[in-house]
Amino acid sequence: MRMLQRLVGLSLLVLGSSAAVAASALPLNVVVFVLDDVSAEDIGAYGNAGIRTPVMDRLAAEGWRFDNAFLSVSICSPSRISLLTGRYPHSTGARNLHEPLPAGQTLLSAHLRDAGYFTASAGKWHMGDYARRQFDRVMESSRPEQHQDWLRLVHERPRNKPFFLWLATYDAHRPFDAPITLHGHSPEAVLVPAGLIDNDATRNDLAEYYAMIHRADMDIGLVLRLLERQGVLQNTLVIVVGDNGRSFPWAKSYLYDAGLKTPLIVHWPEGLKANASAALVSSVDIAPTVLELLGLSPSNAMQGESFAGLLAGRQSAHRDAVFAERNWRGIYPADARSVRTADYLYIRNYDVIADNCLGNDSGNPSAQSLVHANAVWMDAPLTHRCFPALWPEEELYALSTDPDQQINRATDPALNGVLESMRQRLTDWQRDTGDYRSVRYSPLTEQWCQQHNQVGCH
Repeated sequence: MRMLQRLVGLSLLVLGSSAAVAASALPLNVVVFVLDDVSAEDIGAYGNAGIRTPVMDRLAAEGWRFDNAFLSVSICSPSRISLLTGRYPHSTGARNLHEPLPAGQTLLSAHLRDAGYFTASAGKWHMGDYARRQFDRVMESSRPEQHQDWLRLVHERPRNKPFFLWLATYDAHRPFDAPITLHGHSPEAVLVPAGLIDNDATRNDLAEYYAMIHRADMDIGLVLRLLERQGVLQNTLVIVVGDNGRSFPWAKSYLYDAGLKTPLIVHWPEGLKANASAALVSSVDIAPTVLELLGLSPSNAMQGESFAGLLAGRQSAHRDAVFAERNWRGIYPADARSVRTADYLYIRNYDVIADNCLGNDSGNPSAQSLVHANAVWMDAPLTHRCFPALWPEEELYALSTDPDQQINRATDPALNGVLESMRQRLTDWQRDTGDYRSVRYSPLTEQWCQQHNQVGCH
């Protein structure tokens, strides 16, 4: 129970008359809902009229909706570990898909357990045994069992302790198994993202994906209703966040907005007024923010920056740039790094490979529609062609005129100054976080270069 007395009766963030965060007579509970493979633009509260997410929409309307929240990586296990440690994937020792949390890394749950919290996880796990030991209880559920285990955990939690619950859904990970008729998700009503082929196969694929998101929304609602019946929802900080973007081309595993821009909703009835923020925030900022809201000092090991000041109304901006990385996935070496500001996205590709741009998702209907449309896409921007092509060493996108990141302007003389500035920002971040990479050409690339006699290949 170390530090619990410090929390009881604590005025969380003494802010004066314009306070956005209120004092509480009891320690604040925390519940984090983690969506699987969901892009921000696929939630109703973020402007998608074709998806039905009434629970998350209500949380967003009553709490804080972050419109520019970005993940540090766009693939599952490294993203979850990064979020819970407050550290970038290359700093956690678990930067690649399926790598477990290594010994010596500390999760948010361990900090809260030391402060007297009951800490537990239910649903999808994917973080390894060392991470498991940093929770009081882990229920690694199957997909059909997940919502029952979420409710069971809420029922069975100790009633004499504040709690931290990490509730991770399998939805909307492929394969899609929710019925497309779930609350009438019509293929005609879906929003086809930029870079995909607008045909029946893609629309049906997206409708099935929407049904999965709706099922996750219903499961979140079940937990919230139970917390409300238990009389604790008012004093519970609820966070909804994704682990990476949708499992469609140009999203999951990529460094474009579709892969990194995440829904981030923060809801606390007793402490937060409703707001929508355009501030840039990163997933590595979530752990230190939670600690500060609880009156605890963020760990020195955390690389994120608390945005509690935003929630408190002490500031209107947070970061001027967010950083992310892409590492190994599937059969391809794919190291890349990115820096994104409000105006530009810059990507440095360290593995200049001959990639079919689909990775492990090449079998889904949306990807296959791209493959079959190769002839149509011959004149498309390089990074949005769906056939073997040499990945560029640098990418630069001007977001004011190209929000969907379709046109690589890294070679545009008009943006030379921007390119140099973004290069330097990324280099400085890599230096400061101990991330050292060099551009390399993989054997797959060399083979492709020989076959296609590509000018510029090494």
